Amino acid sequence: MFASELLMPERLFKPMVAKQNPSLEFIDSMADIFRTSRQAAAIRFIQTTAEPCAFVLFRQGRYEWSLKSDSFEFFIRDGVPHRYTGVSELLRGKSGMTGPAQTPAGAWLQDQDPDGRASLMEDARVLPEYGEAFALLWINEELD
Repeated sequence: MFASELLMPERLFKPMVAKQNPSLEFIDSMADIFRTSRQAAAIRFIQTTAEPCAFVLFRQGRYEWSLKSDSFEFFIRDGVPHRYTGVSELLRGKSGMTGPAQTPAGAWLQDQDPDGRASLMEDARVLPEYGEAFALLWINEELD
C-alpha cells in the first residue's frame, strides 16, 4: 500500500482510472506506466475507482487477502476458490479464461447462491512461479 501511494499519486492515477472499465489489462498498463508491480497497481486501482470492485489474492490455492473499493458492499468468500470461478479453473490448469468473464456471484460472495442467476465480472490470473493467483471482480448488474 505504501508503494501504491508513493509511486502512484492519486492526483495522477485517479483521472486515468475514471476513463477505464475494470480489467487486469488496464491494471497491467498502469503498472507499466508507473513502473510498479501489478499488485501495487491493483491496490491503487481499487483505492481510486468509483466502480464496485474487489481484488482477491490466493496463495498456494487458498484465500490470502482481498481489498474492496468503497462501493463494493459484499463479503468475499474465503478458503479455496469455488469451482465456478475462473481463478479455480486456472488453478486446475484449465486455460479457458483469457480476459473478463461473467461468473456466478455466489461463487465469490457470501450470502449469494453459487447456483443462482446473479453474476458479476471476473478477470483472473495465475502466477505459478510465486504460488499465487488473483482475481479482479466487479459488479455489472444489480445483486439482491
